Amino acid sequence: MNKTLKKVLSGVISASMLCSALAIPHTALADDALPTDGLLMDITFDETGTSSGSFNATVGGTVMEHGSVSYVNNYDGSSKALSISTDAAGNYLELPKGLLNGKDAATFSFWIKPSSRWAFMTTPVSDKQNFNYEKYLGMLASSSGYTVERYNNSGTRLSSVNANASGDWQYVTAVFTADGTKVYVNGKLLASDTAAVDIKSLFTADASTWIGHGNWYDDKTGKFEGFSGMIDDFKVYGRALNETEINQLAAKAIQREQEETVKEKNCLDINTQFYTNYSVTESGNNVTVSVPSPSEDKYEIIAASYSNGVLTNAAKKSKSDVTSDKTVTFENIKKNENDTVKVFVWNSIDGLQPLSDNKAFQIRTGDKVKVKTSVTNYTPSEQSVSLQIVPFDKDGKQSDAVQTLDSVTLGIMDSYDFTDYITGDSNVSYYKVLVSSTADDKTATYEAGYLPTASVEFPDATPADSADTTEEAHDPTIFKDPVSHRYYAYSTHNLVFESDDLINWEKHDYRSEITVPEKAKKFIDDNYQQTDKNGKIIYPTVNTTYWAPDLYYKEGDEYPYWFYLSTSCGFGGRNSVISLIKAKSPGLWDDEYIDAGVVIASKENNNYNTNCIDANIFTDTDARHTLFGVRSGKVYT
Repeated sequence: MNKTLKKVLSGVISASMLCSALAIPHTALADDALPTDGLLMDITFDETGTSSGSFNATVGGTVMEHGSVSYVNNYDGSSKALSISTDAAGNYLELPKGLLNGKDAATFSFWIKPSSRWAFMTTPVSDKQNFNYEKYLGMLASSSGYTVERYNNSGTRLSSVNANASGDWQYVTAVFTADGTKVYVNGKLLASDTAAVDIKSLFTADASTWIGHGNWYDDKTGKFEGFSGMIDDFKVYGRALNETEINQLAAKAIQREQEETVKEKNCLDINTQFYTNYSVTESGNNVTVSVPSPSEDKYEIIAASYSNGVLTNAAKKSKSDVTSDKTVTFENIKKNENDTVKVFVWNSIDGLQPLSDNKAFQIRTGDKVKVKTSVTNYTPSEQSVSLQIVPFDKDGKQSDAVQTLDSVTLGIMDSYDFTDYITGDSNVSYYKVLVSSTADDKTATYEAGYLPTASVEFPDATPADSADTTEEAHDPTIFKDPVSHRYYAYSTHNLVFESDDLINWEKHDYRSEITVPEKAKKFIDDNYQQTDKNGKIIYPTVNTTYWAPDLYYKEGDEYPYWFYLSTSCGFGGRNSVISLIKAKSPGLWDDEYIDAGVVIASKENNNYNTNCIDANIFTDTDARHTLFGVRSGKVYT
């Protein structure tokens, strides 16, 4: 039995599924199904007359070409897109004057693969913008982000609205209203604000609208600002589109993003969490609280009633008030029918905590724990998914009391939350959550969660100190011997504690017997020695004891108890090693052992700022071992 920190303990597992080919249904809408109400300008860049100086847009009138603009294959090669390769103010498209005249809202929506500067700008200012007196709305774009600005300033400047970019083709929608701005990328709202701006006064009869140009003037260069990158399917609406319409426009981008995500992940993503079963039920002016078994000696439940945010009443109950069905009722806690009640739990361990879903890592007999398993289908096909909660006894035998939840069908990128409850049973050693999925008549099952029953019942009162356990028990690690089933706590400075119940401990003091493993000492002498100005070798000063041990049980090995020990040259010194001792018993030095030498070392160096001390050995479910060291900046596998 390995000392394995299971990923499923906290309920997080990703289960990969093997699929041969990607065949995701096409979900994009036909052009005639896209929103047309309020559409003022629609440029596909496939219109007749492009590259001739001017051309008629699909909707909206004449588009003037300035400087060096070209038309290249778009994001999927199906049509042409505008390309401006040089960020220069003279390379841009000019849309008809007064495009948004009289409107009180606007939506700009388009494909973009930007490099720099102004994707678009609308402004009534014919000359240059003046700082803190700007009057325009527009969007700066780069490979890392989109900056949307809307200004009608009179001496002060609002902050911009910023959204991240991928550097690849994305579909961007910017919605401007008098009371806010929203930025959508591939149909998702990524940024917004609620700043009030009089944008209607910007939409005058002579206002200019440009693609690839901004009239910010650089006095040093004597130039306005331009754009570099590619744009396709540029649309302008004289109103604020809603999210349904924005998703219709972005449908091809959403589909493209789905295809890329599924191709990259190609799995079911499964996440299980266990929660203690707190609940609050209101009946008239009474409130009933359902709580887990309170084990602490000092345990109180506090209910507080608020009217319009003002505290109107409060009461508390103790552990003795909790009934056999693990509930406690606060009568007439609400002074008014519409009062809001908040419930808090106080105990001697955690202090005062709001009553909410707290994660559970074990379950006791009679306790109720909520199980929540979220499943997202990142495979290229529809999946029929079901869930079981399976109890096992101490011998690992499955119980017949299996809880099965109804199966659901998940389309591509669909998600579903399975929720159920476990009631702790004295005959059960642990529970497993199993998720099964079926596609194309093939079924796979995954372990998606693990919840052990509590092996120790803690007493109501703190026991007497049984073995001077407050003395120098630094950097402890606790190990349960799979052979004797006893617990061992190892610490810095050669102290070992032994227990049957994790409460009463017997101390073993090895401080006078063992210092630092011999091979660790030799390695340090050989590798960390220095030479003084006279050529004399100076051997490093080694700490007199090892630090922060961790233990791994290597099943089947002649020496199955593997101790990873840290040794340094001075406190916090970067000339440090982690060495391995293999023993035949968990008593560390009580039986035959082998000094296996140094497994990891770090060296003080201005260009190598590491320190491999305080080892922690972790074994993954695929039996791959990972060794962590504090302040190391490194992980070793």
